[in-house]
Amino acid sequence: MAELHRCEIMLEHMKCGTRAGEQIGLFCTGKDFLTHLGEIVRSRRSWKPNVQEKRLFSYVHDQHIRVKVTTHALRCIDKAGGIDEYLLKTPYNKMDTEMGIVWKANIEKMYSDLAEIEVGFFPPEVEAKIKKGLDEVRAAKRDFRREGRRALAKQSQLEASSVGDDQTSEVIDTKQVFAAKV
Repeated sequence: MAELHRCEIMLEHMKCGTRAGEQIGLFCTGKDFLTHLGEIVRSRRSWKPNVQEKRLFSYVHDQHIRVKVTTHALRCIDKAGGIDEYLLKTPYNKMDTEMGIVWKANIEKMYSDLAEIEVGFFPPEVEAKIKKGLDEVRAAKRDFRREGRRALAKQSQLEASSVGDDQTSEVIDTKQVFAAKV
C-alpha cells in the first residue's frame, strides 16, 4: 500500500509578519487520498488563510493600527503581549511585509527616544510630604461628600415632614366633611 503524502510543516522562517507566514495553498493545496484502484490522487481543493481585518492598539504610538492579520498571527500577537512586542521580537529578516518593517522601525525609534528621557525620583522625605498632602486632599473630598449627603438627607426630611402635615390636615378635613354629611 502506498504511503499518503502529508502536508509539510511550515518552516520557522515562514512564520512572520502579520500573516505569520501563511499563504494561499503554500504547502497544503490538496489532500492526497487513495482511490479504489490504489492510485494516489490529489484533490483540487486549496486552503486559504483565515485573514481578518483588525484594529490593534499600539501602546508606544498610543493609537489603533488597522491591519489585516490571520488568526494565527493574532494568537502570536497575544502571546507576545501586544503588537509592539510582537514586532520587536520578530527579526527584520523574517518580516514579509513592508508595513511590518516600517512599524517595527517606528517602535524601535520611539523606544530609543524613551530610553534617553531622564527619570527623577524624590527623596523619601519629599515623598512622605506628597503622600501626606494627597491623604489630606482625599480626606477633604470625603468630608465634603459626607456634608453634602447630610444636607440632602435634612432637606428630604423637611420636605417629607411638610408633605406629611399637608396630608394629615387633608385627612382631618375629609373626616369632618364626611361626618357632616352623615
